Amino acid sequence: MNFLDYFPESYVSDYYREIHPDLHHMSEEELYQHFIQFGREEGRQSSPFLPRRDLSALLNTPIPILEIGPLCNPLATGPHVRYFDLLSSQEIHDWTKQQQISPVKIPETIHYHSKEGDLGIVDAQFALVISSHCLEHQTDLIAHLQHVERILSDGGCYLLYVPDKRYCFDHFLPVSTLIQVVAAHLDQQHLHTAEHLLNHRLLTTHNDPVRHWQGDHGQNVLHMEHLKEMLMQWRAHKQNALDIHAWQFTPQTLTIILQQLQVLSFNHLRIARLFHTLRNSFEFFVVLQK
Repeated sequence: MNFLDYFPESYVSDYYREIHPDLHHMSEEELYQHFIQFGREEGRQSSPFLPRRDLSALLNTPIPILEIGPLCNPLATGPHVRYFDLLSSQEIHDWTKQQQISPVKIPETIHYHSKEGDLGIVDAQFALVISSHCLEHQTDLIAHLQHVERILSDGGCYLLYVPDKRYCFDHFLPVSTLIQVVAAHLDQQHLHTAEHLLNHRLLTTHNDPVRHWQGDHGQNVLHMEHLKEMLMQWRAHKQNALDIHAWQFTPQTLTIILQQLQVLSFNHLRIARLFHTLRNSFEFFVVLQK
């Protein structure tokens, strides 16, 4: 089974022309150049495939699937699905009560759970691994990708939903670099750094993608009360893992980092599909294949 058959290309010229009337007059080459130079940045849809809407056929296929970080809203369900999370099922129930969230979708069983997010405890292989807004939380991005590669069967795919830092609360933070990613791995980083927490507490803004696409990014002002709160959290962090973003990506910067990690032989997961961020949304979708 070739899992990529479920995913059309992220750019389909006939579709791109059809749904954008202002492009009807363009040739094939003009269309593609428009997409590369303007369409992606404008958030134009360029493929009939929409991951949040159209993945159901693949996820319902009775093949071994591991979902990372389902919490109380898993993407995949069924007897063929296994789950990995920071929390056990009971701990997720307790968390939803605290957050006053409906517990209806909580998986009955979290098959693998590690408070440190250690995928090393997963002792099986899967045809598909999926995660939604988990990649940016990993303290050691390279170790995470290496673990996923280990548990994927040959030809298997890792499907990722990733927030685009330009259109979420990370807007004012700089994009992550290859040097930072490699350094975190060489340092065997397993907890968030003080810099991660400072960025999260002091430099983040609102999380409304529509406002960001309209150019309204909010204000980035340092408040002393926020700094005091951050210092208290950092002291607690010495004994407890924090659930914050370690990395900030755009589709283009993540593509470059993943390609560079391959060149450096840190992993062998190739980018098979990349669906850019659509207008008024704040996430993009990546398919990596082993």
